[in-house]
Amino acid sequence: MGKERHLLRATLARIFHATAIVPKGLFMVDDETNEVKFSEEFTFPKTDELRDIKSWSNVHQVILNVGRCTHVPPNVPEEDLGAIMEELELKDPTVERFRDIGEHG
Repeated sequence: MGKERHLLRATLARIFHATAIVPKGLFMVDDETNEVKFSEEFTFPKTDELRDIKSWSNVHQVILNVGRCTHVPPNVPEEDLGAIMEELELKDPTVERFRDIGEHG
C-alpha cells in the first residue's frame, strides 16, 4: 500500500504535467530521434495573439491512469498484442503531446 506522500507526489506530477505550457509551435518532435527540440520555424507571436487560449500548448505528455506516459506492451503472443494494445488505448487513450490547452477535458 502506498503512503500519503506517494499520493501527494503523484498528484503534484499530474498537476505539473497539465499546467506546464509554452506558445504553440515552440517545440516539435524530431521524426528520426523521437526527441523534443525547438522548432526552427517558430516565430514568437504578438501579445494580442498570446491572449487566445489556443495559442498555448502543453510541454509534457499526459500521464495515463497507469502512471506512465505511454502504454507498455504486455508480454503476450504476437497475434494477441494488437487487440490488447487497442483495448488499452480505448480504456486510457493517449493524446497528442503538443495539443492546445483549450482541448483539455
